Amino acid sequence: VQDVADCCVLLVDTSVEGWRVVYAGGAWQEWTGVERCQCVGHTLNSLLEFVHGDPAAPVVWAGLVAEALRGDAFVTPK
Repeated sequence: VQDVADCCVLLVDTSVEGWRVVYAGGAWQEWTGVERCQCVGHTLNSLLEFVHGDPAAPVVWAGLVAEALRGDAFVTPK
């Protein structure tokens, strides 16, 4: 389990519009500089806006939804 936890960046609740973050791993903090505790409870959209610094930075929901429905792991490039 620890190996997976170390590799996991974010776990999100896809039943919530915008996909609320329920867990942020250490890799997220390392890659973005945003503390883990600042992520939980926020939506993926709001986090990506903060990280990219651009409120117009799109989240490609159709692709993410398709991957989530298949049970695939997915990433958003930084």
